[in-house]
Amino acid sequence: MSQPVRILLVDDEPLARERIRLLLQGIAGYVVAGEAEDAQEALQELDRCQPDILLLDITMPVMDGIDLLGIIQSTGKNCVAVMLTCHSDFDYARQALRYGAVDYLLKAGLRQEELRAALDRAKNELLCRRVSRRAGEGDRQERTTTQGGYHGSMRTEAQMCLRMIHERYAEDINAVDVAAFAHLSVSWFAAIFRREVGQSFVNYLTNVRINAAKERLRQCSDKISVIAMQVGIEDVAYFHRLFKRYTGMTPLQYRETVCGGGNQSEDR
Repeated sequence: MSQPVRILLVDDEPLARERIRLLLQGIAGYVVAGEAEDAQEALQELDRCQPDILLLDITMPVMDGIDLLGIIQSTGKNCVAVMLTCHSDFDYARQALRYGAVDYLLKAGLRQEELRAALDRAKNELLCRRVSRRAGEGDRQERTTTQGGYHGSMRTEAQMCLRMIHERYAEDINAVDVAAFAHLSVSWFAAIFRREVGQSFVNYLTNVRINAAKERLRQCSDKISVIAMQVGIEDVAYFHRLFKRYTGMTPLQYRETVCGGGNQSEDR
């Protein structure tokens, strides 16, 4: 994503909005496109500023942030949410995650690095959603260098690579495999991928796998060790470390937060 990621900040407390705005000024690649102090204003700003990420306070008058997120999700808007709260409450977190929020931050003592990590997770989630949608559209397009010129060709090659990743992420694939699929050298593939996608192949593949794991964990059925294999990560201990790094929670914590899991163990 070459353009700054657009953020809609929704909080009924002016001082809280000001503090978060100051934190955001030190985080490159993100811009506050709009602000709102309640749900009604947020819905108006949503149409006006077309945000990529929502920073939503949970506790607001008239309508709380979780109900607002539910309404926004029902409209089909292509944006992701990070929830803000003054209280550590896993019931709130569980509801927010069920509505598609990607993180849950405590406003008290919020540090810039915590906010940056949450925004980066939201951006990766947004990118995965958009690429998944484009991959379906790409099936109807022919690979050509005569339409769209040089840069159009690079976009087409990148879309081919992304489509393969989304179709075969559960397999033991690497950059060599994907480059060969697109008939590119590994070095040229790496350059195109970073230019068009905005991140490395390894980071993107890991995000796809972690998002797939999150979806399976929400089903609350298979063991975590089985899910790790299903998303292409054979080393379960490594899967646990990756999942914690990318989501801020262990797989078991995520499952319990979203599904209210009972007496389950962090199986390996």
